[in-house]
This record gives sequence, C-alpha cells and structure tokens, in this order.
Amino acid sequence: MRTRAWNSRPFHVDAATQQTPDRPYRQANLPAIHNGSIASNMLRRQTTVRLSHDFDSMSATLDALFRLHQHLPRQGPGGDEFTQAMLKRLPDLPTNPTVLDLGCGSGSTTLVLARELAAPANPIAAVDIYAPYLQDLSDRAAGEGLGDRVRTYCADFAALDWPTASVDLIWSEGAIFILGFAEGLRCWRSLLKPGGLMVVSDCTWLDDEPPDELRQFWQVAYPTMATVAENAATATEVGFEVLSTAVLPPHGWWDEFYVPLRARMTELKPHADPDLLEAIAESEHEIDLFRRYGDSYGYAFYLLRRATEKTIG
Repeated sequence: MRTRAWNSRPFHVDAATQQTPDRPYRQANLPAIHNGSIASNMLRRQTTVRLSHDFDSMSATLDALFRLHQHLPRQGPGGDEFTQAMLKRLPDLPTNPTVLDLGCGSGSTTLVLARELAAPANPIAAVDIYAPYLQDLSDRAAGEGLGDRVRTYCADFAALDWPTASVDLIWSEGAIFILGFAEGLRCWRSLLKPGGLMVVSDCTWLDDEPPDELRQFWQVAYPTMATVAENAATATEVGFEVLSTAVLPPHGWWDEFYVPLRARMTELKPHADPDLLEAIAESEHEIDLFRRYGDSYGYAFYLLRRATEKTIG
C-alpha cells in the first residue's frame, strides 16, 4: 500500500483493489488499468454485464489483467522511435513545458518524454490508476538517472484534480479508448492552455470495408472505433486543430508489444489460475486477429492543438 500526492492532496491507495476513500472502485474507471491493452479492453467489455454486481469476481478478473501485463516494457502497441518521431512534429513548446502523460502504464513513453522535454524543476506528470505500474516506472526512471524528471500520480484520468488551462502538452498513447475518442478529448481539453498541444493514439480502422470477422470482434471490443478521417472530424468538432496524423507501423505491435506479451504468457501459463488463463486466451485471440487482419486496423496518432474560441466559431 502507498500514498500518492495529486495536486498536493494526498490520497491513500490500496494496491490490491485500487480503492480510495473518496473515490470508490467505479465501473467508469475500471478500464484505466492498462495503457492501451486491447485484450483488456475486450475482456472488460465482455465482462461488464456479467460482473457488474459481483465485485469479488470483477476484482479477480482485473487482477488477472494486471498480472498479465505487469513488468512488460509497455502495456500496448507503440515504440520509442515512433514517440520520438511524433515529438519532432510538435510546434515549438515553451521552455520547461508542463507535460501530462495520461494512462502511462509502466512508462516507456514517459521516459522518452522525460529525456526529451523534462527538467527537474518541471518533471513529466505520469498518471495511471494502477499503482504497481507506477512503481515500475519509478524504478525504471531512477535506473536511467531520470528520477527527478518524472513524477507519478495514481489517479483516474477521467476525473483529474488539475488546474484548468495549465498544461502545455498532453500525451496519451493507447489509453483514450477508455473514455472514447470524443469524450476523452472533451475531458482533457480544458486542462490545456489556449493553443496547448495534445498527442493521442487510438485504435483506428484503416480499411473502410474490413472483414466481417474482424468487424464483429471490434463491435464488441470497441464499438466506436472510427477511421482516421472520422476521428479527425471529431477532434475538430470538439475544439481542436488537427496538425498531423500518423499510423504506427506493424513492428510497433509485434516487436514492442506482442513478442514480450507472448513471452509473459508462456511464463505465466503453466501455473495460471482460471482468471489468468481467460486473460491469456483473450490475448492469444487478439494476436491471431492482428496476424491475419493487421492491414485493416492499427494505432493512429493524432497531433492536435487546442483551438481558440474564435477559431472554433
């Protein structure tokens, strides 16, 4: 168990259940345990009805997902090189910018941001709802000599206690699906300064007519998944300028995520309990779908700037 400070207001977190005295375990924030793990997204959606009145079973399911993804370099597709490439697309930022990494997981992206943007006087604020991921991040940051450039916060990014219009850059890789693309943009937009920047990645259709099997899978896993053009239009409607988009290449799925995940599943499977076996089976199915249909969907990155009210009008 540990205490984390959020905006100078400490709250106690029970690492086993992720409950806080003033923020009980709510269905709305359950998915925030992972940084874009599509397997956990599918499992969460499949089990919501079945487990909504059974907290013990729900906790066991979530615990299995935590265990499956813990100690991995990242909890979803991505890659340091791609993060760096997106950083190069950013317009100029102020000196020592205020940066939030939302749904940071164990922090591979956070460490890139810390190396490129942070200073001890203004560290990256890394937010996740699962405390052990944040401990992994803290340990990694210390090991790389970046401990003073990263500050972790155990919190629900759907209800951040953070000053409005105070952030220069929000970064979130593979986590906005938890809220939905449009709702996530609306939720986080007010945190940005006028003209502030946001980089988010989301699972996105790359094929206007995907195979029926794949469409049926994603209708369950992520019903609001959209194309790049549709998400760009949504961002504009919400109050952003779309500065750039890019699609994560396949090696960001295989080398950076699925290969380590497969090794983790092989390690855990011989001694796995039924909940963990279910989580592993869902992940194996997801991997097989991407192997067969990976050209029909992927992670798209969206570089956005908060539009002024005059621009919106």
